[in-house]
Amino acid sequence: MTMIHSAALRRGLLAAGMIASLAGTALPADAADPAAGTWRYTVFRDGSPIGDHAITFTPAGDQLQVDIKTDIAVKIAFVTAFRFEHSSREVWQGGRLQSLTATTNDDGSKHTVTAKAEGGVLQVTADGGTSSRPAETLIHDQWNTANLKAPALLSAFDGTDYKVSTSGPQAETVEIGSHSFKARKYSVSGDLVRSFWFDDQDRLLKVAFESRGSNVVYEFKP
Repeated sequence: MTMIHSAALRRGLLAAGMIASLAGTALPADAADPAAGTWRYTVFRDGSPIGDHAITFTPAGDQLQVDIKTDIAVKIAFVTAFRFEHSSREVWQGGRLQSLTATTNDDGSKHTVTAKAEGGVLQVTADGGTSSRPAETLIHDQWNTANLKAPALLSAFDGTDYKVSTSGPQAETVEIGSHSFKARKYSVSGDLVRSFWFDDQDRLLKVAFESRGSNVVYEFKP
């Protein structure tokens, strides 16, 4: 087994929300906020588990708080060759991001990204550098199907902007353990190349992509 380059693994493992639309592409209608609870995932590399990912939703009046946590470790001969840790909190209101606080440990390279809606724009600070984005800016996360309509998304890991496009959906069946789910598959191209599967309740079931010759999959825990 060869070691995955950390930057490539970071871009691959946790950019699951980087989706945008092509003209004429069929996309889901605006969805209601997810119900309170946690979606949990196992992260696999070439069929072997390497970590966990969790998205927790906490509605509060007309706002939605979303807490995301990821812990990934690639081990070679019982030695941890790569580690990725990410923790973030998003607050949404009326489909717009109100605030973001995110910390990332990319195999020893640490990043902090914050964002706050004020003055009709989104003020973003990434590793000490501050810039502004349009108020309607979305961030790349796994849960928000509004990302399917966005031409660009903001990275919560290092503040990078990505341009992406999507094709689909295609009706497929996703098998997870003994469970079978009817799903919509979207294929993403552009700065990132990914496949995403959502169920009929807009819950993310699976993400799949290739990173430096390895197949990486996020798989929902039923």
